Amino acid sequence: MKTIKIILLIGIISGFTNTVIAFDKKSQKEITEKYSENGYLTKKELKREYFQGTYYIYNEKYSQALHVFSKLLKNDPENSNLSFYVGICYYKLEKYNISKKYLKDAVKNISDDYKDSVFEKNAPSEAQHFLDKINELASVGE
Repeated sequence: MKTIKIILLIGIISGFTNTVIAFDKKSQKEITEKYSENGYLTKKELKREYFQGTYYIYNEKYSQALHVFSKLLKNDPENSNLSFYVGICYYKLEKYNISKKYLKDAVKNISDDYKDSVFEKNAPSEAQHFLDKINELASVGE
């Protein structure tokens, strides 16, 4: 009789644990869907999008890259690295006035220890170089 009570107790605990795990997975899914609907991305999605954007940049597909990096910047508006990439896209598309706006934001947080990553918050020193080139173009046009 004591053995049966122990087996039943283990079964009840096991069933409760599985229910909690299933509930937790459902909650996590709902949270992820909520963030995706509101423009927020999971870490996995961020990495995938960033990789896609850099792929477009390196293959000179600046319109596609602009779409990706604009979406990422919307997700993290204070990110100087993403502002840099949006600025580069506009620069390569010869939209210098718009590029200048994003590059000005980017140069506020330049880092010598820059690591090209979606989680990098600072811009590379190249941001200043591109901003200087835009300013040179503006002074030549005057």
